[in-house]
Amino acid sequence: MESGMFEDEFQNDGSFLHDEFEDGENFEDTENETSDATDDPKRQDLNGEVTERRMWAKQVPKLPVTEQIIVPFKGNQPVGTDIDGLLGQYLGRLASNHKLLPISFKKWPEVVKTYKDWVWEKHIKVKFWWEPIHEAAARTSFMMDMGKKWRENRIRLFHTKFDKTLSREENIRNPPLSIPPTEWAAFIDYRLEEDTMKKSKQNAANRAKLTITIPVALRN
Repeated sequence: MESGMFEDEFQNDGSFLHDEFEDGENFEDTENETSDATDDPKRQDLNGEVTERRMWAKQVPKLPVTEQIIVPFKGNQPVGTDIDGLLGQYLGRLASNHKLLPISFKKWPEVVKTYKDWVWEKHIKVKFWWEPIHEAAARTSFMMDMGKKWRENRIRLFHTKFDKTLSREENIRNPPLSIPPTEWAAFIDYRLEEDTMKKSKQNAANRAKLTITIPVALRN
């Protein structure tokens, strides 16, 4: 499905997204997670009072509306061992939520800005806090991270849910429960395009050629 089809349909304020995407939503677990990230982030309330308490990524959506998790920045990048795992896995949960960020777009840059803005405003800015001077850097950093995770999730989804023993039509008739049939069909068609399959094989070949050199200190 071409991005233009979405752009014509969804040029509005985001009201097409259902209320189920509000703060109380339980994001589905991403399939590559073996455990939920836990950190001890600093949080502040509306009065600026800072507290510190262990949290899991799955708890972020249920964070009280009066509290936000503090994200420290150094230059243009978020820093801090007390936030890295929590933030990264929460962004991964957003990126793999097919209702928030549909898989039917061919590339991350083609995902309509309306979707990205909704996620930014309703699921990130309300949960995390940073110095105002880092606003642009935060959006750039978080969106890049989500884009990478969105792409990885689509690859994983195809390899785990597409049955090579079945025909295209049979696979399309059997979408994962969380994905609308029309989106699943568009995604399958994209993955089966000759150019896409060629690139996928080349990427796999390139990964197979990679070697990792580990320096070892020897002592006589």
